[in-house]
Amino acid sequence: MSEPQIEQRPAQPYLGIAGRITDGVPAFVDKAFPELFRWLGEHDIQPSGPPLIRFRELDKDGEPLQIEAAAPVDDEAQGDERVSPGTLPAGRYLTLLHRGPYRSESAPDLAAARTAAEEEVAFATSLCNQPPDTLIAVHRTYENGETREAFRTLHPRGDRKPMRAFSFLEVDGEEEPGDDVDLVAMAEAKSEPR
Repeated sequence: MSEPQIEQRPAQPYLGIAGRITDGVPAFVDKAFPELFRWLGEHDIQPSGPPLIRFRELDKDGEPLQIEAAAPVDDEAQGDERVSPGTLPAGRYLTLLHRGPYRSESAPDLAAARTAAEEEVAFATSLCNQPPDTLIAVHRTYENGETREAFRTLHPRGDRKPMRAFSFLEVDGEEEPGDDVDLVAMAEAKSEPR
């Protein structure tokens, strides 16, 4: 999570799907965002920034009762009976960037998370003090709620130079993959029952 910042922002139009929370925020947004992006694709509307969740109503404990899963757009746009236009008003906003699940009951507080991150960086740094051409392999398992990691160093045998971990080859006469990514099709494929 980034450090909170206060930003002055202009008004931001968006299109969104609003609803009451009955099964939790993750369940709502997992349905609403694919539906919203499918709708935007069908109407040839490109989002002008990352998606957002607007909390419209909270209970006395701060839990969301009504939210909107939305995508910012460049201009005011028309919606329909399911997708509605809205505008975040201009003004001062307290912002931070959150990556990961909506909420975790076991999530640490900021001080504990920072300490864990510093320890992780120090450990990763210690792995960099190996002789040239050393490959470090990690084997990770997750059992009984615990993650276990086993590390192993691999060195080249004799005078042989090791193979590169990554290499890029250019092949003549082979068809190049397209640069277009169809996010709507990907979302539909992911939401289909298996």
